[in-house]
Amino acid sequence: MSSMKKLGLSIALGALFLVSAAEVSPHAHLEFQFPAAGSTLREPPDIVRLRFSHSLKAEGSLLWIENESGDRIAEAGALRVDGALEMVCTFPVNIRIGRFHVYWRAATADRHQTRGDYWFTIQSAGLMNSSNDAD
Repeated sequence: MSSMKKLGLSIALGALFLVSAAEVSPHAHLEFQFPAAGSTLREPPDIVRLRFSHSLKAEGSLLWIENESGDRIAEAGALRVDGALEMVCTFPVNIRIGRFHVYWRAATADRHQTRGDYWFTIQSAGLMNSSNDAD
């Protein structure tokens, strides 16, 4: 076999290994979030929803929301919804505007953990319209 064919075969096998390893990764990766990271909403959401790539273990999985001052305003653990594993947290009804920090910790059955966080903002419709008028 020529050295070029050997090199090509080695590259192909290496790529296959990397793809296979990614598919069997035991880590739960965030696939969807609502509200979206960095979004600005006109009204508070009813819930914050996170969906992950792997099934979560309730023990060790947690979602919590903090306000701009760093006060924890809500939290929830993992739950199964329609066969997909998600974390869903009810957003407090008494909070109308502000910037909110969502934190999450996702644990899988084999005890691997991933963590992450993101921000979203709630502005009143009047504030959003007046800021758009300034453009």
